[in-house]
Amino acid sequence: MPGRRGKHGKDLFFLPLTFREYVQIMDPDWYQKHKIDNVDKLRYHSNKLKIFFEKYLITGGIPLVINEYELNKEIPNYIYDLYYSWIIGDVLKEGKTEQTLKELIKSILVCYSTPVSWDSLAKRSSVKSHVTISSYIELLSNLFVVFGCFFFDIGENKVNYNKNKKIYMYDPFILKIFSNKLNIPVEKEKIVEGIVGATLKQQHVLDDIYFTKIKKETDFVLNSRDAVEVKYQNSVSKEDFINKRYFKNFKILSKDIFDKDTIPVYVYLFSEKT
Repeated sequence: MPGRRGKHGKDLFFLPLTFREYVQIMDPDWYQKHKIDNVDKLRYHSNKLKIFFEKYLITGGIPLVINEYELNKEIPNYIYDLYYSWIIGDVLKEGKTEQTLKELIKSILVCYSTPVSWDSLAKRSSVKSHVTISSYIELLSNLFVVFGCFFFDIGENKVNYNKNKKIYMYDPFILKIFSNKLNIPVEKEKIVEGIVGATLKQQHVLDDIYFTKIKKETDFVLNSRDAVEVKYQNSVSKEDFINKRYFKNFKILSKDIFDKDTIPVYVYLFSEKT
C-alpha cells in the first residue's frame, strides 16, 4: 500500500503458524499452563504434543486449512486449489510460467532436504539455465513458499554461498499441495526436517540458517556454536553424534526418544519460543 506506511511505518509479515503457535490456538488453556515449561517438564506431556504434531503435519500453520480440518476432519479440494492458484497467480504476475514453476518444484521435491546446485535443478527441467532457476527460487523465497539453507564451512568459520544448498518449503501444507499436484511423494522424515528448518528460520528473523558437513552432514547450524540434527526415527546411534564435538550446543531431534542431547522433535518445537 504505497504512501500508507508513513515516516515511521514498518512491514509486517504474517507467516504460517509455527508448531508452538499452532498449539496455542488449538488449546489456549493448556498452552497458558505450559508455555514456560522446560524440556524436562514437557517430558510428562509429550503424548499430548505428539498428537498435536501429527495434526500439524496435515494442516501446517495456515489458519484456513486448520479451521477446515477441525470442522470436517478433512481438507476439501477447493482449499488445495485456492492456495495453488495464489502461488501460480503471483508467479505469472512476475512474467514467469506455470510450466517452469512445476518443473522446478518437482525437482525440489525429488531431492528434498538434499544439497543441490542451481545447475543440477536446471538439468532436471527443460529450462537448462541456472540463472532462470535462481530467479524462480528468489521469487518463491520472496513469496515465503521456499527458503534456502546454505553451507557453513566449520574450518573457515564462514558461509560458502557457492556450494550446494538445501531448499525447503515454509509450510508442510504448501509442500503437500505440490506433492499431490505433481505426484511426487516426500518422506515424512524429510517433511519434519523442513518444519524444523522453517521454525529456526522464523526464530532468526528470517536470517539465513545453514547446514554443514564435517565427518557427516549436520542438518542445521545456527552459528559456529549451535547445531541441530533431525533424526525422526525410532533410534539414534553414536554415529549420529559424530559432529557434536565441533559445537557448544548440539541437539538431536528424535521421533520419541528422550535422552541426553536427544529429545522428540515436537517437544523441541514447542519449547523453542518464536
